[in-house]
Amino acid sequence: MLINMKFSIKTTLVGIIAIQAACSAPVVETKLENTESERIALSQEEKKLAEIHETTAQWMEMSQRVSARGLVNIPPQNSYTVHIPYGGFVKIGELLPGTPIKKGMVLFYVQNPGFIKMQQAYLEAKIKQEQLDLAYKREFTLVEEKINAAKTLESLRAERDMNRVLLQSLKSQLEMIGVNVKSLNPQDIRAELPVLAPESGFIESVKATNGAYVSDKDVVLTMNRFDDLHIELDVFEKDLMYIKEGQQIEFKLVKDAPETEARHAHVFLISTNITGEGTAKIHGHLNTKYSDLRPGMYLNSEILCNPRRVLQIPASCMVNFQQKNYAFYTFTDSNSSKTEYRIKELKLGTVSDNWVEIIPEGRDFDYEHAHWVDQGARLLLSRLKNVSEE
Repeated sequence: MLINMKFSIKTTLVGIIAIQAACSAPVVETKLENTESERIALSQEEKKLAEIHETTAQWMEMSQRVSARGLVNIPPQNSYTVHIPYGGFVKIGELLPGTPIKKGMVLFYVQNPGFIKMQQAYLEAKIKQEQLDLAYKREFTLVEEKINAAKTLESLRAERDMNRVLLQSLKSQLEMIGVNVKSLNPQDIRAELPVLAPESGFIESVKATNGAYVSDKDVVLTMNRFDDLHIELDVFEKDLMYIKEGQQIEFKLVKDAPETEARHAHVFLISTNITGEGTAKIHGHLNTKYSDLRPGMYLNSEILCNPRRVLQIPASCMVNFQQKNYAFYTFTDSNSSKTEYRIKELKLGTVSDNWVEIIPEGRDFDYEHAHWVDQGARLLLSRLKNVSEE
């Protein structure tokens, strides 16, 4: 954060010499109005006592940030409703919202006397198909040997093919209700059949009660997969021009403490529909899985737009004086007995909580190799103020 300090500094070389003679305060050699030559010299001991720390500017990627609110959501393809294709009475075990489910696990059982007839019809059609196949082979041999007429073979072929269609239809119907036709036999015919989980996930809600009759239109339960959660953001229409697919998103849950580290996602879909509130939906894929996220959690986010490489220094380097931005720097070698700090007005670009972009002006100053004071900048400016007041 930039530090706002308002005061007026007027000092002369004579006054400074008098102060230096009276105490060991740092030396200010000229007026602040000429900031390029304004300087303070500190010994190594004074630097240590004042806890002065220096750093260098860094080339870093900085982006324009678009703020947006939203929530954690589930893609439509990861939400399931479980029902039965034929009516029946359901027997539900201990299924509660939030219960983890694995693919293929038995969710509940359904009873229907019609299931018996379907299995019976399939087994009968299967036996008949075997008989027709054998009969067709025998007749084909007789026709080839010109013992029987081809007309009989054609009639038998039609009957065989029609039964094959019936057999396939019954097979598909049984598979819809979870019957494994490969292992089905007369001793395995049942009126009660299990309904299996279509995917792994968690139970969201149970709509039917134990022993209730449900039709093919009724939803028995709903379940969700949490392995592919995404975030859904509301972005104002005026900010849509800055957003593109692939841009990074930093977000925190509303419940997160301020010091909580931001989570990361990226834009993968931008809606073209504008709501009545003047916002559009932005969908973001998570860069990594977060085990504590659940659908419906509210969040605050920032979309990083137009990334560019800029020269930055920590925001703690900056001090504000007379509505201008300054920072203290030095080129003095760290092994010198005294360090000379100068104050320089800086032209700033994008400002964040922790970093500020500095825009180099001219080629006569080495912004990259200067050592900038990132701890103690306020103290150095206060020293100037103290000298002025004395």
